[in-house]
Amino acid sequence: MEFFSFVLYLLIPICAFFLSYLVLPELGDEDVVDLPANFDAGRPWFFGLLALLPTISLIEEALRDGGLPLDPDVLSRLVLIPVALLAATIHNMRFHFWNM
Repeated sequence: MEFFSFVLYLLIPICAFFLSYLVLPELGDEDVVDLPANFDAGRPWFFGLLALLPTISLIEEALRDGGLPLDPDVLSRLVLIPVALLAATIHNMRFHFWNM
C-alpha cells in the first residue's frame, strides 16, 4: 500500500509536467505561432489532465490520512474536477476566457 501511495505522490508532478507541455506550442521554423489553434488542438487533453490532477491528489491524500476533511482546499479540488471536464467539451473561446 505504501508503494501505491508513493506512485500516486509521484503522479502529481508528472501530471503537472504534461500540463505545461500541452499548454506551450511546439516551435518550429514558422515565424508565427497560432496560439488559439494550438489551444484548441490540445484542449481535451489539457482539461482532461487538469481534472486528473486534483483527482490523484484527493486519492493520495485520502490514502495517506485515512480520509478527507471537509475544508476549503478539498472542496475547491472537488469543484475543479467537473469544471475541467466541462471545459474539455466546450469549444467556445469566450467560455474559456471567462471561466478558466
